[in-house]
Amino acid sequence: MRYIATVNGREFIIDLEDERHIVVDGQPMEVDMQRIEASQIYSLLVDHVSHEVAIEETGHLFRVMLNGELFEVKVEDERIRRLASAGHRLPPPTGEVQVRAPIPGLITRVLVKRGDAVSAGQPVALLEAMKMENELRAPREGTVAHVAVQPGQAVEQGQVLVTIH
Repeated sequence: MRYIATVNGREFIIDLEDERHIVVDGQPMEVDMQRIEASQIYSLLVDHVSHEVAIEETGHLFRVMLNGELFEVKVEDERIRRLASAGHRLPPPTGEVQVRAPIPGLITRVLVKRGDAVSAGQPVALLEAMKMENELRAPREGTVAHVAVQPGQAVEQGQVLVTIH
């Protein structure tokens, strides 16, 4: 999967090869990232060099403290980036909508239950994949009709997690 990370106005193209290998602007790297307990502090190994990183996530924007420097990092996946650059705004879905796993991983938290009212962009579940925790959000407002997963459950890419009416 390809991501575009923008740091201080500079863009980096990041291709995820597998759980431990990425390519940043054509440069292959071996990575390992582990959360330190329940904090926002991570142990990050990049090509066998250790770093301690503090990460605060808000949607697609991350505040990253690395080696005493604070960076604002915007992360977009390739598909979202193409749509945004083409000037397309998709209308909000109507009817039944499903929140699906974008990649294989482990559900760490389910933040809604059947009958809950949700707003557009509200987190509904947390998915851990590739040593990162991802917030999965409601694409529109509605009512939770079905929750198909529970914490600790492994999921496959495309698997339905939550259905919203």
